[in-house]
Amino acid sequence: MQPGKRLRTGVKALRSFLVIKLKGILYLEFRLLWYYEAVE
Repeated sequence: MQPGKRLRTGVKALRSFLVIKLKGILYLEFRLLWYYEAVE
C-alpha cells in the first residue's frame, strides 16, 4: 500500500468523522432550541 493512498484514506475517515460530529452538534442545538420554544 502506498503512503499516499493511506493518507487519503485517513483524510476520508477524518472528514466523515467531522461530518458526524457537526451533525450531532447541529442536532443538539436544534433540540435545545425546540425545547426552549416549547417551554415558553
